Amino acid sequence: MHIVYLGNKLGGSPSLGYDLRDVYNKLSQFKDRTFDGRDAHSLIKIFNRHVKHEVDFFSTFELDVNNCLVSFFWRDKQMLDDYTFLAI
Repeated sequence: MHIVYLGNKLGGSPSLGYDLRDVYNKLSQFKDRTFDGRDAHSLIKIFNRHVKHEVDFFSTFELDVNNCLVSFFWRDKQMLDDYTFLAI
């Protein structure tokens, strides 16, 4: 997971200011606020809405021949800033 990589690059997870549990809690809060439980197309709609309103938000999806979600990737401003900081 990316949090482990970031923690190693910064000298340990305490340097991050958050840990794996914080990440899972935040994802759970996001899911509780935005998912209505229908299907993966809800996720695509949510991310497309973010793309329209946030300059640094990026997402991409892979669907199979049955139009089922196979994989997805997203990046927001904070993720981009963290990556830029580590790449220096």
